[in-house]
Amino acid sequence: MSIIDNALLHLKRVAKPHQVLARTVVIYVLFLVALFALLGFIRYHLNEVGDPSDGFLISLIDNLSAGIITAAVAAVLLFFVSPRISLEENLAVLDAWNINPALKKPLATTRLYYFRGRSGRWVRTQVLPTLAAAASRESIQRVVRLILPNPADADVLRAYSDYRNSLPHDSTDSWSPERIRNEILATILEAGRLASRNIFFEAHVALLTDFSLFRADLSDDALILTREDPRMPGWFTTSSTRFYASYLEDLRLAERRGQQVRLSAYEYPADFTASDVDSALQAMRIEVTLSEQECSEVRRVMSSTRSSYA
Repeated sequence: MSIIDNALLHLKRVAKPHQVLARTVVIYVLFLVALFALLGFIRYHLNEVGDPSDGFLISLIDNLSAGIITAAVAAVLLFFVSPRISLEENLAVLDAWNINPALKKPLATTRLYYFRGRSGRWVRTQVLPTLAAAASRESIQRVVRLILPNPADADVLRAYSDYRNSLPHDSTDSWSPERIRNEILATILEAGRLASRNIFFEAHVALLTDFSLFRADLSDDALILTREDPRMPGWFTTSSTRFYASYLEDLRLAERRGQQVRLSAYEYPADFTASDVDSALQAMRIEVTLSEQECSEVRRVMSSTRSSYA
């Protein structure tokens, strides 16, 4: 990506399209300020000329200027007095180029994070380490709750594999059921590993016998829904909306009906290697059979930094 492309992308992200109403207020006030400056310039010019016949025009400009000042002050007061959340749309489209910063923004402060998705690469590489680090740094509890497809369900893995390979952007990157299984297992094991090393970081995993086309990332402040295709826009809503509250209940219901993974059932060694993968899965009662090569692949994926929306 060129320097110009990077600059344009940065400008787009600064625009924060999910805060359209807030930007409208700012633009409105700037327009009033520009109009006031124009009227002031015209009045100054008329005073310099000193033509008595311009008295009516000067009076009109004075009245318009007073009205502009009143409108600008009212808009500024409305902007600062109104709750910030009221200046945001209840459910806004989040363009593809703005998904990455929108997902990263709440990670530094949120204390609860729900995720429902497929392989969980973004959660494994971005959410889990960031929340664990924040919990250690601030000594404040962070809780992540993951809802993932069951890696032991061959039908689900095959269905998701067929769907993923049908997407145009993945036509050169094959997704087999085994690869998807390994990605899910790596996410589960990484969540357990980080939780075992930090009393302020708590992780829960529920496994479902299906998968959703939409990926949900829910923090204390917002809910973001995205699709697998990185060209597709997402949807954004704040925690003050009914849609957020309803979706949170939907996630809780999905979590309750899923198979609960006992992450704490396995005591992680200081150096978790590929030879430990199978014993960890057995302790957590995840019924999958892996070869030595597959265990090595799961451990490699756990350390991988590759993810979507990077």
